Amino acid sequence: MAENSSRDETYIDQLVRRIKNNKFFALLILLGLTVTALANFKEDLEKLLPNQATQQAEPAVSPEATAIEFAGQKWLKSGFGHVSVSEDQAEINDELILSSHQGEILLWSERTVNLEQISFMVQCELISQAQTKGWGLVWGLENPHNFYYFAVNNQRQFRLLRFQQGQPKVLIPWTGSPSLAAGAGKNQSLGIAIHENRVQLLVNHKTVTEYAVEQPAIGSVGFYVEARGLTVRYRDVRFAHR
Repeated sequence: MAENSSRDETYIDQLVRRIKNNKFFALLILLGLTVTALANFKEDLEKLLPNQATQQAEPAVSPEATAIEFAGQKWLKSGFGHVSVSEDQAEINDELILSSHQGEILLWSERTVNLEQISFMVQCELISQAQTKGWGLVWGLENPHNFYYFAVNNQRQFRLLRFQQGQPKVLIPWTGSPSLAAGAGKNQSLGIAIHENRVQLLVNHKTVTEYAVEQPAIGSVGFYVEARGLTVRYRDVRFAHR
């Protein structure tokens, strides 16, 4: 027994001496101990919190979509903003007010629209204090992360974007147009129509530009207020057969 103990002590002494004299060997020993400790910690954590440890991380998206009734059909809302509907006896005159003071807001129709057969028109008005941030119409919407967006601002400018997997791509940068209204409190008509894969962006029933896009015709349409600090009124929604 004494001989075995002496051998063990000699081996331990040699190991300690080797660690002291060889920094690389010491680093390997330290790394191995760290990996072992982390593995044991993860195992203990999974035992203590089985649900949270195995739960998949959810994407950073806006709150779950909720439904509202407007202009005789159902619309789905996503985002942190506020929606209010003022109903008239004639459904065509319903007013929809989107407020983005708590964050962006997207509203889209449950109905799927083919814009090669039907144009989408709406009256809109910026009713908050003047802002240079955008608001407008969406179409070709597959889900809240994939859609086209026709934006305007109070500086008589418009632009066209495409959202893919929640990431915006600018197709047409901010461009001036005398057809657009400047400032708050002014009513104007915005619209979307498509002919042979060329989208027509309409302001007050006049085409401000055309753009060739990739199969945007079929999908949901809706409204988008993209940044905080805006309140926009939408009314007189029309789907006109062509």
